[in-house]
Amino acid sequence: ETGSVVGNIVMLPGGRLLVHGHDRKPSTPYDTGVWQSSSTDHGRTWSPPRRVTGVDGGEPVLIRAADRLLSFIRGRKEHAIRQHLAVSDDWGETWETSLTRIEASDPAVKGLAHPFAMVNPQRTGEVIVLTTERPLPGRVWRPDRAWPTVLF
Repeated sequence: ETGSVVGNIVMLPGGRLLVHGHDRKPSTPYDTGVWQSSSTDHGRTWSPPRRVTGVDGGEPVLIRAADRLLSFIRGRKEHAIRQHLAVSDDWGETWETSLTRIEASDPAVKGLAHPFAMVNPQRTGEVIVLTTERPLPGRVWRPDRAWPTVLF
């Protein structure tokens, strides 16, 4: 694999650890997509990478929200101003991936940056997701309005 592990290492029931990373050229056998690896020995060794999704995205951020796993993925190319969301209800055995409504507020930006996600410690049924916009070269991004609240 030639990709990055970003975001969090999540502990699953029974103590198994799970992490997400992304593929990029010249990775083999895939040069796009998101993979996962798990550990049953407290992180000393890790399983071979297993594909989560083939979407052209990067910098996945994996979180555990109650009995569900969520992985927020920064889009690339035609989806550079969007975020993907992969959801697993069986502790990472299977995943469903879709585009979210999380997108750049200025469509002229280059794309979104690495997402940040966490369960709200004040309201455990609520997930907080933040991202920033990457301005085009020569532009400086300045907020001209309040931050939007988006339900993905």
